[in-house]
Amino acid sequence: MEIYGTVGPSSGLYTVQIDDGEPLTFNGTKNVLIPGTLLYQDNSLGRGSHKVNISNSPFVFESQTLSVDFAITYGPHQSG
Repeated sequence: MEIYGTVGPSSGLYTVQIDDGEPLTFNGTKNVLIPGTLLYQDNSLGRGSHKVNISNSPFVFESQTLSVDFAITYGPHQSG
């Protein structure tokens, strides 16, 4: 699974939580606006349904934003 979004000067901290796991914190603050940036990737998810929670966690200013552009999920791989 991959989550892509826009990072830049108005971006801030955000958290990603998969199922009931610990939330992981990331920082989307950059000097310039960069759309289509990989915000999170997890290649270890097993088969079945999974719950993904991604949340904006503004730290410095309440106006900091989180922009999610798209997500890519992968189904089971078949061989042969």
